[in-house]
Amino acid sequence: MTRLEGPPTTGSGGRRTRRRCTGALGFIKRMMIVKLSYQIVGLTLAGIILAASGHIAHSDVNTLRFSVSIPSADEEARLIWNLLKNIKFYNSNNYKLSLPDSLVVAALIEKANRNELETKDWDLLLADFEKTIYKRADYLKGYEIIANSLTIANDQVRTFIAYNKKWGFHLPRQYSIRLTLYGPGGSYDSKTGNIIILTTKEGMFKRGKNPLETILHEAVHIGIEDPIVKKYGLSHWTKERIVDQFMVHHFMDVCPEYRMQGKAEKDIDAIFNKTDVWDHLPERVAQFVSERKQ
Repeated sequence: MTRLEGPPTTGSGGRRTRRRCTGALGFIKRMMIVKLSYQIVGLTLAGIILAASGHIAHSDVNTLRFSVSIPSADEEARLIWNLLKNIKFYNSNNYKLSLPDSLVVAALIEKANRNELETKDWDLLLADFEKTIYKRADYLKGYEIIANSLTIANDQVRTFIAYNKKWGFHLPRQYSIRLTLYGPGGSYDSKTGNIIILTTKEGMFKRGKNPLETILHEAVHIGIEDPIVKKYGLSHWTKERIVDQFMVHHFMDVCPEYRMQGKAEKDIDAIFNKTDVWDHLPERVAQFVSERKQ
């Protein structure tokens, strides 16, 4: 039981003692603290259970938020380093990458294509960013535009919550957007909820002027990665088609110019003719995968 004590006082003989609440008032206060402690423990356990299950209560909508930040030179250098290490994937899928106009980076691209990157190359890349490439001011226009779009992005979370309840659409506690001037346009980390979005010095985005197209696109990726994509072993372009279909069916009011990717796998489009597909998306994808194997 918690003991309620007051500040130290000086007792007889100059010794410091503590005042204790006694009598009926002290008993009531102690009972109030015990009750509050149980309430806190209960709420904490409930939060742990919800987090473990991957399901978020409807009342938690106000805690789900998008935020945006400007990267550091180190973060941008690491992004380029990861692009270089995965250059074959981007080449094989015909991605057009935005890369720094740098002799150092150009040389490292050639080494990456030959699979000859070395540890010392990272040091060269980082030094090039810190001394020459990186300028924080280059991100300010894109930052301002996205910051002004976050209220609308937050409003769309209710759609994600609805599918979280129905079939486990994954909801991170926070969608942390980080800008970049490089890469394919957008990327995501389904475990952390981190989203990387390409902007330009002029405040443009890969898909055009509306950053919500990429923000929500990547958020849908995060939502379906574990309960659908990994579970059923979907290919990259099948995954992209599902995300495109989700965007077109749910967010055209805030992304009226959204266009599907031409390279995406279109065989899966048949499942979207069923009226209940969104309420039972994992089941419909499972049926598609099963029928394709036959």
